[in-house]
Amino acid sequence: MTEINFVSSAGLGDIIEIGMETVKFGRTSITVRCEVRHKFSKETIIKIDEIVFVYLDEDGKPTEHGVMEPQN
Repeated sequence: MTEINFVSSAGLGDIIEIGMETVKFGRTSITVRCEVRHKFSKETIIKIDEIVFVYLDEDGKPTEHGVMEPQN
């Protein structure tokens, strides 16, 4: 995960939404971008440029996930 950029704050009781966008598909990993926003004002609270998810086998070793493009 890259750095977490705290852009603004949310208050107690605020409703937030988390958006994720696929950035890249690797052979054993998928990289996404994340943004947390206030639900109604859409003001950005947090941005993370890259979160890398790695598919692991039963032994904890990276293995091919078989996904090459987003699926609906």
